[in-house]
Amino acid sequence: MFRSMPLFAVVLLLIGCVGQGAQQVAGPATSTDDEAGFRVLARRLLAPAPEELQFLVGRLPDELPMEIPLPDDARIVGSLVRSGGETEIVLDGSQTADQVLDFYREELASAGWIAFDYPMQGGFVPGIGRTGLTFCSEIQDLVLWVGAYEVEDGPTDVRLDLRTEPRLASCTKDPGAPEHAIPFLEDPPGAQQITTGFGGSTDSLSAEATLRADLDVAVLEAHYAAQLEEAGWIRHDRAQSGPLVWSAWTFQDEGGRDWRGFLLAMEMAEVPDRRFVYLHVVLVP
Repeated sequence: MFRSMPLFAVVLLLIGCVGQGAQQVAGPATSTDDEAGFRVLARRLLAPAPEELQFLVGRLPDELPMEIPLPDDARIVGSLVRSGGETEIVLDGSQTADQVLDFYREELASAGWIAFDYPMQGGFVPGIGRTGLTFCSEIQDLVLWVGAYEVEDGPTDVRLDLRTEPRLASCTKDPGAPEHAIPFLEDPPGAQQITTGFGGSTDSLSAEATLRADLDVAVLEAHYAAQLEEAGWIRHDRAQSGPLVWSAWTFQDEGGRDWRGFLLAMEMAEVPDRRFVYLHVVLVP
């Protein structure tokens, strides 16, 4: 999702060029001055649908449901608050990515947070997804995702994503949930993940994602197919019909159970640069 100079950092930089402090971004532009144009651009880049976004350059939100621990010498680049309650924070860190992640492991564990593998089985994740950690709090019904990425000749890029997730309040994994039926599937370079979903039961799992990407759907399907094959899945059939590519798969997990599944990649005709990917797997009776 974020490669080279991160999109969020670009937007903050643009906004920083036209003024400091909080910027409210909502609705269509009503003027043609530079500041209004930057605000509209930021909203269009960061929100798949109109919603209120609050940009806070160089600071955290005044009200947060938890006290955010910060690594030593970390600089606050800024925050993004969405109308649904999600808060994203960007920091510049002086420590390595591993040191930053170790810091949050220790700090959050001491505050009663639990490390949580989310999505539990895998699913579609940004290309940076494996460099992050997810924590949850039973007391506050909160989930905090922490990412840290080392940048050549620059400070460590630290990302915090805080949101309320009541359905994860127990902070426990279903002991009957199947293991590794769906692996982590990373987005292709240059793609931006807009939405993602993962769910199911002990014998049926689904993962889906909407991407902003200018890729042929056959190339997109092949990108995810290579990762499925690396995880042990076997492709038995593949076909394309216009803007849709699908493939059929089988897999045997570590317990000897057999799975069947299908993967599809589809263009969204109403939005030329949007792609939809979906994977559904079922346990063979």
